[in-house]
Amino acid sequence: MPLRLSFVLAVLLIGCASEPDHAAAPADVDSPSPLVGTWVAEAFGGEIHERWEPGPDGSMMKSEGYFIAAGDTSYSETVAIGELGETTYLIAHPSTGGVMVWEQTDASPTGMTFENPNNANPSRIVYRFDGDGAFTRTLYGMENGEETVNELNFTTR
Repeated sequence: MPLRLSFVLAVLLIGCASEPDHAAAPADVDSPSPLVGTWVAEAFGGEIHERWEPGPDGSMMKSEGYFIAAGDTSYSETVAIGELGETTYLIAHPSTGGVMVWEQTDASPTGMTFENPNNANPSRIVYRFDGDGAFTRTLYGMENGEETVNELNFTTR
């Protein structure tokens, strides 16, 4: 738990730092830099909107996102992807409260996977970079004793 708390505090501090330098995004193949941009996906009877950008020093990614349906924003979330030690984590802070953490279990030039078996839904998040102007995020989990799979197809805005 102290490791998670340290990472959460680091994410919050970085989020409060100066304006990001978009040119500082890391260039290594395991970087989530294909996420940089403004995205939208139709899902759950509405639209998910996200804006991803590198943190101030380019070592992490952060996103502000929201869900809108029938002209009303009913949910928002701040997400960060970054390293703590030698492990990369995805941390989500939804408007409903709490903090959720997934550990990166796979990374390649075409995607990345994050897992947390202690989180029911989603327990696994898979990003697939489909090329310029598109990515897919698939959420795997359990809900009411049933497996769930939600594929979200994002396009650039």
